[in-house]
Amino acid sequence: MNRWRDPGESVVYRGLRERGPGSPQFGASRPASLEGVRPGPAFPRSYVNRPVQKALAALVAEPGEQTLEALLRAALKGGLTVDVTGSPSPQELRLRTLQSTDGRPVLPLFSSLAELEATAREAAEPESSDVRVEGIIVPGRQALGFITTADFVAVQFDPRHPGGVIARAHVERALGIASSAG
Repeated sequence: MNRWRDPGESVVYRGLRERGPGSPQFGASRPASLEGVRPGPAFPRSYVNRPVQKALAALVAEPGEQTLEALLRAALKGGLTVDVTGSPSPQELRLRTLQSTDGRPVLPLFSSLAELEATAREAAEPESSDVRVEGIIVPGRQALGFITTADFVAVQFDPRHPGGVIARAHVERALGIASSAG
């Protein structure tokens, strides 16, 4: 049965369509801890990171090193939304994550709270009308930096759309971190 479950039950984003070879499957995954992260007043709930949306669309239309770098540059500026649904408390925030086709964790990042909510609605069973998610908007550099909090193999921007899966090594390079991938 495909249902949204509390991250404590270790199932997230069930029901989203698989988008072809190499795309993450939306299934069981262990949440990563966000120690020390607190939602701040810097971004209004209506915030949309339009530069990330535009750069993601450009990457999908014309995949390449230049469009990848443009997406990562856009992501480092402004804010990104992370899914903290099911966190025990505001003092103990936890990320909900995706799972790659080979079972490894992928960090989903959203251009807005509205995009997170749309992803949740798409993942919900058709008869489900009450889809509840919780997200916080954090500075882009901090959101990308969450890749270091667990053994994530990639980030995925706005997961309900094709493309947007970026390998950890590219994210670490953009952050100026020596890649652990080799």
